[in-house]
Amino acid sequence: MNEILVKESFKIDIIKHPELDFNSQRFLAEKIKMFIKKVDSKYYGPFTTLFQSSGFGKTRACLSLVNENFYVVYCCLRNSFSTGYPPRSSLARFFEKNWVNERILIRNFKSYINLFIDLIKKEKIDCSDFFNKYSHESHDILPKLMEEKLKSTDADSEFSYYAGKNPIVFIFDESLLMLGKSLEYDYFILRKVLSELQGNLFVLFLDTFTNPFESNLSTFSDFSKGIYKIEKLLFEPIYLLPNWDLFVNYSDIENIYDTVKFENICCFGRVLWGSWIFTKISSFEKFEYVSNEEILNLAISKLIGGRSFKKIVLDENECLAIASSRIGTIRLKNNSSKQELVAKHLAICTFVNFEKNIFEIEYPSEPILALAAASLMDEIGLEKILDKLIEMIEFSLIDIGEKGVVIAKLILIQTIDKITSKKYSKITKYLNLTRVGEFLQELYGKCQTNCGSFENGWNCMNKEKFETFVCPIKIIKTQLRNPIELLNGFINFNHFTKPNCPLSKASLRNSLKRCAAIECKSMQPGIDLVIPVCLESKSLTSFSVIAIKVTLTNEPYRPDYIVEAIGATISSNFDLEKPYVILYNQLGEFKRKNYLNQKFNYPEGDIDQKQAIIYSEGLSEDTFPNLGEMLIQKLIKISNSAEKLLKDKNDKKLNEIICFSIRE
Repeated sequence: MNEILVKESFKIDIIKHPELDFNSQRFLAEKIKMFIKKVDSKYYGPFTTLFQSSGFGKTRACLSLVNENFYVVYCCLRNSFSTGYPPRSSLARFFEKNWVNERILIRNFKSYINLFIDLIKKEKIDCSDFFNKYSHESHDILPKLMEEKLKSTDADSEFSYYAGKNPIVFIFDESLLMLGKSLEYDYFILRKVLSELQGNLFVLFLDTFTNPFESNLSTFSDFSKGIYKIEKLLFEPIYLLPNWDLFVNYSDIENIYDTVKFENICCFGRVLWGSWIFTKISSFEKFEYVSNEEILNLAISKLIGGRSFKKIVLDENECLAIASSRIGTIRLKNNSSKQELVAKHLAICTFVNFEKNIFEIEYPSEPILALAAASLMDEIGLEKILDKLIEMIEFSLIDIGEKGVVIAKLILIQTIDKITSKKYSKITKYLNLTRVGEFLQELYGKCQTNCGSFENGWNCMNKEKFETFVCPIKIIKTQLRNPIELLNGFINFNHFTKPNCPLSKASLRNSLKRCAAIECKSMQPGIDLVIPVCLESKSLTSFSVIAIKVTLTNEPYRPDYIVEAIGATISSNFDLEKPYVILYNQLGEFKRKNYLNQKFNYPEGDIDQKQAIIYSEGLSEDTFPNLGEMLIQKLIKISNSAEKLLKDKNDKKLNEIICFSIRE
């Protein structure tokens, strides 16, 4: 990635979220001021951690505290060979983790803190001027001042007291790198020292910690004996910032073609992608040579922990990150693995409670990450990713939720990926835009070259009898009054997201704008998944849906007809007069031959001409001819995987007797 572009993008001010009355600097300033007011004998010291995954705007928010009248003292401790931004600070060498002498580490830390407290008290300049004068990148002034301060400081020296009006915040970025091999021990040493700090000041440790629980004193034996005996309180960590979707301008996305423009896809989610693309576009061709593919490649690399993605073997967490970015968060049962997903694989930490050992993560709707995951799936193969997931299910490491819905989501994203990869090349093949008719043909198969198409008005020319060769286009046309309007409709999803509201409150328009299909909340009547459909090419004003109902029951009863009147529950954007289709997928195992056909939503002869239903039974090439036998076998393994946790037959019998004692 171009270093100049990264540096320029870092200068962009973080604005307020449109749905909030504050930005990240105001949010952080109020948090720190509240903590400073709380500091008393109950608390261990004026410090806490700010951790979140990469690209969330942690450093930007901290440096912007200058605008909230804080004296900001920033030190980036990244490795000397790192090309990341901000660059390594000039005083970082005084906190190298190779210090073997505890007293030297304490002396250096006290010298650093006192140096800046004394400078602020002496110079009496405003916060902005101070920040610029004593920039962390200065290699002339600060190292000399630090060397002088070290001469008059030892491990037993006291901290200078600061009572100024404007608070001081000391920020240690990439702070995990200041520690030695014994993470807990070094943290205890530094935080014991921080307990001596007093006055209008605060210390923030920033990082995407591999394990933030290691930084919590109450979860380990206290080597310093400082808190173990006193049993004082720690300030809660800060992990959420209002830095999501800040670069999105919904009004700029006027039609379905705008939704798959790379610059619009990058604007959703964390500030990293948005600031990059904003800087590139607004630079008057200064960064024209930075290709969209280069930006996508960096997103891919970040998703798999900074590794090159060419010809790699994925580990379990990388497979989880890729799958979760597309089908929604797969629930890990192990906290340390969750924390690694935040630290290395761009998961978002959404809740932490150290006392109860709770750590919650999400992969929210982030189209650029879904694009990166689609590229990796294409490069490596979905089958290999599923192998890892199956193994994790069998060893009870993950909870994938309703397996039928998960299998359906995997089938649907594989289907749309295959369509667009046939149409386009390079980066555009992952920007999924296709028509409903094409999607259904790729999902269920078509009548060879004679099947209907957009070009011939979806006029299927196959001469076989309807009962002999089941055609999804014919099924649609048989049931709808205006099938062409639906078949010509556009879909663009590259991932699934789950709103925290009933489907009737969800926006089809905004789902299309962020290239997202919808996983319904539990207990949503009638359907499990919804793929938004845009019926107009020039505007986002007319919508329909592909609604999906999934069951995973083996040998289920085959209904003569299906009642699924869902129109009123879909969305406030949905016009009840527009045609839509329900895909009713029975994905369990069947002894009878797998089956695909139409199912009316009323008894024979009474057809609702706005709703079509395509009914399928089984998970095989008979129902999904384009998935391929290997992928189908992997999906069947997922459906059966829970049964393999106990591999010994006697263990299985014992498990059933203990857990299911009310069986017949």
